[in-house]
Amino acid sequence: MAWETFKVEEQRLQVIEAYINGDASMTAICERYGISPKTAYKWYNRYLDLGLEGLNDLSKAPHKPHCLFTEEQIQRALDLKRRRLNWGPKKILAKLLELYPNEIWPSPTRLYEIFKEYHLVTKRRIKSKVPATAPLGHITKCNDTWAIDLKGWFLTGDGSRCEPLTITDCDSRFLICCTHLDKHPVEYVWPVLDQAFREYGLPNRMRSDNGPPFGSLGIGRLTSLSVYLIKKEEDRFLMRLMDEQYTNNGITVLFNT
Repeated sequence: MAWETFKVEEQRLQVIEAYINGDASMTAICERYGISPKTAYKWYNRYLDLGLEGLNDLSKAPHKPHCLFTEEQIQRALDLKRRRLNWGPKKILAKLLELYPNEIWPSPTRLYEIFKEYHLVTKRRIKSKVPATAPLGHITKCNDTWAIDLKGWFLTGDGSRCEPLTITDCDSRFLICCTHLDKHPVEYVWPVLDQAFREYGLPNRMRSDNGPPFGSLGIGRLTSLSVYLIKKEEDRFLMRLMDEQYTNNGITVLFNT
């Protein structure tokens, strides 16, 4: 059996009909429907004045605006906007308050609506979504995947600012490197990576977040650091290829990667 559903207007009408027909007192009817007598009498009086239309919810919008702004004020805002098309409503409002501190001005939202009526604003361009990356590969051994991350800055006991860069082996969780960097450009990060590669070798993959200097929203999401890593992988591939060629010719050459 399906549940019975009632519209709010129908229940209000049932309360009013029960009261008009004298089925019970208003107090008993209100207890039955779970409402207060004040609410019941409100809908009863509306029904007497407007009929069934009075049982519908009325708009809660104010009948008149709380603040009325003069045409001169609106024109000042429009003139300032035309002179500074790259300014938004918040900056326009701040300038108006600076120029005319004794006047009451519309809110930034209201200014935006006014500028929109005069075609002085355009919709904000939606940023393109970052394309999805390939799923993370399964880690099978040490030196298979490294994780690199800037941990964010903090203040030490003597008040100095410290922002560590960490490199970790994802299989063994061995901390390969943890060092403080004053700046984040590739010129500061790459020497740390290069020293780690020389000491522990090249991993198969590097994991990082999308923040600089590891990722970007540019073409291919590549940064200067990404290009350096790609070139390093190409150098290792060439060395392996040369190693196989020398081994096939009966000569074994070992390259330190």
